[in-house]
Amino acid sequence: MKNTRKEFVDPEGITPISCTVQHRVSFSEVDPMQIVWHGNYIRFFEKALEKMVAQIGMSFKDLKVQQLLLLVAKLDIDYRYPIRLYENISINAKLHWSEGARLNIELTITNDQERVVCRAAMFLLIAHIDTLEPLLFSPDIWENCKQRWRNGEFSHVS
Repeated sequence: MKNTRKEFVDPEGITPISCTVQHRVSFSEVDPMQIVWHGNYIRFFEKALEKMVAQIGMSFKDLKVQQLLLLVAKLDIDYRYPIRLYENISINAKLHWSEGARLNIELTITNDQERVVCRAAMFLLIAHIDTLEPLLFSPDIWENCKQRWRNGEFSHVS
């Protein structure tokens, strides 16, 4: 079974960029039944996303210098299995190719037993920091990133 969601189609020869972070669930992240509160999954996704964009040269600081930011356009989450207090989880963010001024990200959380506990699709639009208007064309920072991606510079990202 193929893991990639139907929302993501990468051109031939363009491998998605993948980044994984580890996390141990703390007391402040669970409900009274010691299960991770559903809203915290987004915080987990952000940890992997933040690491990935930094590694490809599009950190939130880099974007701010360019007067840009990322806006969440869509977030589709499939909760499959609960995560419990003190569980160790792996959060994987996989950036898929986009010709437009947007980032297409597939997110997966797995537990210690390598069971997929949550999957999500996130679509981020690149926007101007002052107007919050999404850009119609890819800015230079994203075009430069895509050129480096085509050249294979991100095969080491993980």
